[in-house]
Amino acid sequence: MASTKVVIVLGMSRSGTSLLTRGINVLGVELGDHLLPSTTANPKGHWENADIFDINEHLLKMIGSSWHSLALTGEIDFSSHCFDPVKGAARAVIENLASRYPIWGFKDPRACRLLPFWQEILNEYAVDIHYIVCLRSPIDVALSLNTRNHFGKRKSLLLWLVHIYWMAKFIDNDRSIIVQYEELMNRAHAQLNRIADFLNIDISDKQKAIDEYCNSFLDTDLCHHSSSLNPLRSAPDFQQIIFCYDRLVSLASKAFVTRKEWLELYGHLNCIELVWAFFHEVPEGEIRRLKTTALSRCSLSIGQTHPLSNGPDRVQNAPESLVLFVDYPERTHPVSVFRKLAVSGWALSLSGIAQVQVLQPDGRLVHLDYGLPRKDVQELHPAYPYADSSGFSGCLNLSRLGPGRYELFVRVTSRSGEVKESRIPFLKIGPSAAVSDA
Repeated sequence: MASTKVVIVLGMSRSGTSLLTRGINVLGVELGDHLLPSTTANPKGHWENADIFDINEHLLKMIGSSWHSLALTGEIDFSSHCFDPVKGAARAVIENLASRYPIWGFKDPRACRLLPFWQEILNEYAVDIHYIVCLRSPIDVALSLNTRNHFGKRKSLLLWLVHIYWMAKFIDNDRSIIVQYEELMNRAHAQLNRIADFLNIDISDKQKAIDEYCNSFLDTDLCHHSSSLNPLRSAPDFQQIIFCYDRLVSLASKAFVTRKEWLELYGHLNCIELVWAFFHEVPEGEIRRLKTTALSRCSLSIGQTHPLSNGPDRVQNAPESLVLFVDYPERTHPVSVFRKLAVSGWALSLSGIAQVQVLQPDGRLVHLDYGLPRKDVQELHPAYPYADSSGFSGCLNLSRLGPGRYELFVRVTSRSGEVKESRIPFLKIGPSAAVSDA
């Protein structure tokens, strides 16, 4: 197989990675024939290889995660034999692309946390990996996610930060560049020329396509958010986010970013677990005080579901006194867990919810955060108090468990003392490890 150049576009969801990927495609970076179709959220197209998307989705399910999980999964050992079938599928995709194109690439925000998997496979071939990171203001990412997914601002900002964490940790060479979303929208020609220089692409015969991309494809009307970071700068909870963004903006002015510079940024994030501990361990009352109300009205109607939900229970003529629904993991499709498992869902009670807990197979009872924004649930169940803040989530550390089949129980207790449980089966893979309770 001839040596090829591979371009991996990285960035948090809603950062402009789709627009950027179409831009490098115009420059001559091939994406393959099987692309995801456009959606209302991305009317200009995702420009995302559907086969690679499917592989990434399958990998996330295997490790008990999802694209919006707040669990840190960088410790996954992809050398485990349980990943062999997925590696075979990835090799088939790479061999198909590398045999056809001298320069090709792919984009998927999921790849940020799965970079070690793709690096391991790509290193088996004679390929030259380049990374292009799309950077957008974290507050604008949060506003966009609120519009599309109804996520609260706190969750979205932490998602932005953990994507930076993965990129800083996993980018493994000096061939990377940062492109700011705002620069791409406002000075597209200059950014495409900069990328072409970085990739050493001759674009003398591509000026017509470049002009069409800059003047017609890019549409400023689709940029719905352009906000100041000043509210974040004055908030003590988000100083790591501000530091990271300011540092990345400064690196975006460089012709390329070195591995050493990424490691320096990663070094500043070596206590990011403390941020996650804060998110997952704040008591219910504090979560209610800190949570952000939805910034745009949800347009879901009765019969529709949240895009990330397994679907609501049927609307009742008379409301049940206590309702529990686990979005993830699904009861009918047991997930594979390596070390950590994210749990999320929603719960309603006519008397109010006192607490949501998980009984783990090792007998430990873990409290989940309750009071997270769920405008979709409010639309479907308006008779319940606090339905708009009925979401719960948390991250379980299951590394003590040895390989095998297990089950856990999500338990909700109402303020009137009523209790309801949901049984969730899962498969533990990989070795067990003695971990501290800290």
